[in-house]
Amino acid sequence: MILVLETDAAYLVHPEARSRASGWFVLTNTPATTIKINAPIHVMCSPIKNVVASAAEAEIASIYLGCQRACPLRTLLTELGHPLPPDGTPIFTDNRTAKGILTSLCR
Repeated sequence: MILVLETDAAYLVHPEARSRASGWFVLTNTPATTIKINAPIHVMCSPIKNVVASAAEAEIASIYLGCQRACPLRTLLTELGHPLPPDGTPIFTDNRTAKGILTSLCR
């Protein structure tokens, strides 16, 4: 079983220059490159507390908030008897700039 996170952000949609983070978690048995989306097991949607300067920064904040929620979900699923792969949770985003920034930081 694989826990997959897909995130998105809405830049400058709230008063006082605030943005919104959203994401959803799904469980799948297929590899991360050929995901067949099931119903989400958890959905998040919340304002980003900090003012961000670009859509890419909003996406990075959304990924960060999603990762904060992924850790307890992974622990819960493991304790319920659904072991997850040790290589982590695949994360998908639709912003190429955010993906490039995060990929360069992880090398």
